[in-house]
Amino acid sequence: MNIHHKNMKQVSQEMQSWTKSNLTYLGIYECNYAHFDLNEASWAGIPMYYDWYCEYMEQGLDLSLASRLSQGTRYWDQTTQLYQKYNHFINTIDTHSPHRLDVITKTDDGFEMLTVSSDHLLTPSEHLQVEKALRVLSHQARYITKNKPNLTMDLRCVNELKNIEFEKEGPCYSQYEKSKFGDVILTSKEQKYIEYMIFNKTQKEIAYLHSCSETAVRKVITNIKRKLGHEFMPNSQMMDLLGQIGVLSICSQSFIVN
Repeated sequence: MNIHHKNMKQVSQEMQSWTKSNLTYLGIYECNYAHFDLNEASWAGIPMYYDWYCEYMEQGLDLSLASRLSQGTRYWDQTTQLYQKYNHFINTIDTHSPHRLDVITKTDDGFEMLTVSSDHLLTPSEHLQVEKALRVLSHQARYITKNKPNLTMDLRCVNELKNIEFEKEGPCYSQYEKSKFGDVILTSKEQKYIEYMIFNKTQKEIAYLHSCSETAVRKVITNIKRKLGHEFMPNSQMMDLLGQIGVLSICSQSFIVN
């Protein structure tokens, strides 16, 4: 076994332990992390199942990354070859019928991807825990790859990835309409911003998604608070009030399920 595979087998065992300690209570039984550097045409992954990693690479399934590139959260399309191959693999070691989820964020040099498998569609609160896991693993992975440079591999589909405009949601609020919740009327834009806040997006991240300033984002959030009765209320109070009038149940239904 070469150094790369020896290191990969070791980190996969560590990922199994980490997932068991941090995510199994959510019904998540597998977790994988990867960082893709488009500038260096390289990537480093931390899989949980070493055997799946080997199958994934041997069958060239990493070449399908371009079709998965979409910032945010997306469940795998269960009709694709990639899902079918994964489902066949997982059924050889478990009886789960997996829901396979990608969580992708943009970085300065490329993007990060956290992929988890769960026994059910995640709720909004569970989704938040997954996003927190991505932040934790992002920090840990940089330390791991620095000490184990053999984990880094050539990014074989770098040309396809570079030719893709990394998907930004932009000022699109088509899934929402101006609506009245009790005595509070919210625009489609305001509902979209509430959705972002449910999924723990910062004002900086919202500004990036909409190519605007953080000041512009704050104005929208302040206006929502004003409609609720007090523009200086803390965000936690705002979310509580929005939950009471039924807004959160509408804005949390934003998972992209193929």
